[in-house]
Amino acid sequence: MRLRAIGNVKIRRGPWLRLQAPHQPRRSDRKLFWLCDRRASTIVEFALVAPLFILLLFGLLETSLIYFAQETLETAGEASLRLVVTGAVSDDVAGRSRLHSAACAQLPGYMDCNALRFDLSSAPTMSGVGRTPSPTYNANTDRFAIGAPGDIVVLRLLYQWPLSLSPFSIVVRQAPSDHGHLLVATRVAKAEAYR
Repeated sequence: MRLRAIGNVKIRRGPWLRLQAPHQPRRSDRKLFWLCDRRASTIVEFALVAPLFILLLFGLLETSLIYFAQETLETAGEASLRLVVTGAVSDDVAGRSRLHSAACAQLPGYMDCNALRFDLSSAPTMSGVGRTPSPTYNANTDRFAIGAPGDIVVLRLLYQWPLSLSPFSIVVRQAPSDHGHLLVATRVAKAEAYR
């Protein structure tokens, strides 16, 4: 071994500085050689990340559709409440039909008009409004009570949004009997003196 001085530094020259050929696996190492191979690592990483990305994408799509449906229901509630407070809707079957038609006209085509339910109540004062029971979605009955002119009117539109687009729908459901997410649009106004 020779030492060569470069400036104040001495460099040793030895066999380890020679260029060597890449390591060729022995027969005993060939079984484990595929673990060191990085040629298909991108495909494997994508296969690990893709299901989570697709789950997130579908969840984002379903959440945005629910928010859009909620805002559409709020708009339908505003148009329906306008009919109630102006006295354009009477407390009979024809009035219910007119209110239902006015709300359905505001809904987009992908929302089922038959799944829309009403919860209409009124109270003479604002303190009596808080005593109205919570709305429940029942496929057979609607609460429809139009008060006198000058009453406070509370209109709730209920819509059962089916969750079937993504695997998140399994997580959101509370019980096996649930068929989706209950959307509720609440509007409160004072009825005009229309009589």
